[in-house]
Amino acid sequence: WGAFGLGHHDLFPLMRLTLPHLDTERPNYRIKHASLAKIYIALLAIPETSADAKKMIEWKKPSAGFQRNEQGNFPEVVFSVIEHRCPKRKGSITIGQLNQQLDDLAAVSDDFDKKKAILSSLHTSTTAQEQRWILRIILKDMHI
Repeated sequence: WGAFGLGHHDLFPLMRLTLPHLDTERPNYRIKHASLAKIYIALLAIPETSADAKKMIEWKKPSAGFQRNEQGNFPEVVFSVIEHRCPKRKGSITIGQLNQQLDDLAAVSDDFDKKKAILSSLHTSTTAQEQRWILRIILKDMHI
């Protein structure tokens, strides 16, 4: 359990990540798709007029450029954009650290820069695959 950042046998930290829609202890993140898209565009220093930026901003619009699993699925769209840009090939964050970062994100009011800083920290310490799931946790939409 220690390797996962969990206490002795406490499953609560893992369960709150697995079932975020049932987590009543963590407040709402007050961040939606449009804000997440803007943050990722800024984090990756992608021009707002680029195809990848438009892909994240217009993630709901039907488009010939989307793969089948991406259509209307924001975390999948972001994953397709960041998978080749992600600095990490192996994640280094524990469940405990992720929960702390998510608690910090939930505690931030509507300060775009603070949210961007927290997501930047997550971006540099997780893989693209992990970020896809973190976005699902933030949006409380696991698609399992």
